[in-house]
Amino acid sequence: MYKLLLILKYLRRKITPMFAMLAVTLCTAMVIIVISVMGGFLSLMTESAHSLDGDITISGGLRGFPYYQKLMDRLLDAPEVEAVAAVINNYGLINLGPEHVTHVQIMGTKAEEFDRVIDYKEQLYWKPERTNMLAPETDFISAGMSFHVPDNDSNLKGIVLGIEVNHENTRDETGHYDFSQSIVSRNTPVILTAMAIKSSGIPRPVPKQMKVVNEYKSGLYDVDKLRVFADFDFLQQTLAMDQIELTREDGTSFIDPARVNQIVVRGSNGVSLDQLKQTVWDHSITFIQEYPEANHIGIRTWKERYATFLGAVEKEKIMLTVLFAIISIVAVGMVAVVFYMIVSDKTRDIGVMRAMGASRSGIASIFLGYGLTIGVVGSVIGLALAAGVVYNINEIQDWLTRQFGFTMWDPKIYFFDQIPARLDRTEVVTIMAMAILSGLLGSLIPAFLASRLNPVDALRYE
Repeated sequence: MYKLLLILKYLRRKITPMFAMLAVTLCTAMVIIVISVMGGFLSLMTESAHSLDGDITISGGLRGFPYYQKLMDRLLDAPEVEAVAAVINNYGLINLGPEHVTHVQIMGTKAEEFDRVIDYKEQLYWKPERTNMLAPETDFISAGMSFHVPDNDSNLKGIVLGIEVNHENTRDETGHYDFSQSIVSRNTPVILTAMAIKSSGIPRPVPKQMKVVNEYKSGLYDVDKLRVFADFDFLQQTLAMDQIELTREDGTSFIDPARVNQIVVRGSNGVSLDQLKQTVWDHSITFIQEYPEANHIGIRTWKERYATFLGAVEKEKIMLTVLFAIISIVAVGMVAVVFYMIVSDKTRDIGVMRAMGASRSGIASIFLGYGLTIGVVGSVIGLALAAGVVYNINEIQDWLTRQFGFTMWDPKIYFFDQIPARLDRTEVVTIMAMAILSGLLGSLIPAFLASRLNPVDALRYE
């Protein structure tokens, strides 16, 4: 009991230990805030990457592979598969106006089918709440799903652009785009030039005049400045990937089956990604055995497709966390210095306790308990401080901007509209455990020195 009473007495009556507690508090809060922001950033990037192509992508090159509908039907019969969609994947150029030509990835989709795999409809940017002031009578969502031009211009097909394809798109202080600057509001034609791949492998440019009916925001800048969507049947026919009758050199005719470049797959709830990949692999092997013309298809999960990109962000998170953790070693040093000062100041008290029968281990446990208390209290306060910052980080950012013009996160520069942050329970518990351990480590050497003091020398100490 006397040990606990002494610990509480030292905490109440000495201001010096407060500096050690402050060091633990600030280091704990700093590491939690950094790892929460980076973790939130990584989480949003991961969710955005996962939403791009479904769980599994079956690819067959630019020429594509035939009999794709038979493979899709087999996959849909599997209980592990919830939805599948065929995709025409091509590359080309888009001309948005004078001196504004950029390369793009062209994806032909049946929007309703595609939406069941990746929630495509939710990623269409121009919704009624964003256009009701300037275009209240136009349903841009329906136009983006049907690729139908709202003004009933039957001579042109609709196209959906990634929202960063048009370099004139600008964002305001809140990170939202201005509809009046969008090419959608102008309703002007654009020229899309896709690359049709002949059976010989020679590409042939195919230009088509189209109108932009909506824009698409996935959450990944590199995707939204490259990807455009068009109607599946239109693009399949444009690229000569639909079913057509061809003539051999000997004059006989044959049917060249329709082709697609990709099939995207969404797994059923509760099915792991590895289990889904194995199911898709098994059905694909059987499909290839029956249709050898499709033997060049490849299968990758969404994690494998974006492993390099997400891996880089994850490494950045680890690097920053390690750097701040190294800086946090100052807490250990601060605790050690403070406790050494306390041992020096309480030398006579230690001598009295030793003379009254206190053991060496008892003296050491007092200072170790002291260090543990500082670690626990400091880590708890640090968690409270970090939680307050993380849960209100965007409000803090707005206040700093208003008061001082200081901007940590500019929505005009960063792709996310707000600072992403989240508290992960496992990470928080680990950081708090390390903070408590730092208190113990900092008190270890002073506790050892205190326990080694000779009672007689301690009582003579001035």
